[in-house]
Amino acid sequence: METYLLNKNHPVGGSKAKFFIDYLGYSKDNPKQFFNAIYLAIDGKIPIKERDTAHGHVLEFHEKIRSISGKYYEVNIAVSIQKDHGKLTYRIITAYPDKKGEK
Repeated sequence: METYLLNKNHPVGGSKAKFFIDYLGYSKDNPKQFFNAIYLAIDGKIPIKERDTAHGHVLEFHEKIRSISGKYYEVNIAVSIQKDHGKLTYRIITAYPDKKGEK
């Protein structure tokens, strides 16, 4: 996550990182807090879309994520479900701000 979603210099993820760093307050210094905020946003929620891809079974969510300051912002989140040593694991593929932004 630090090299993509929290890296302003990434050629693809840079604009996403700018949003997560500047608006939500997450950075390379607190990636675990960012991961936890994403986890809390999607835990127990029903995905808006599901599909099978080369990355595994992908779930897409449109949820509110809590910023460091306590404000909530609408974010689109995609995670894949994969088996890792016999256990199901979730991997964040991407996250990006909703066009509506702050809620």
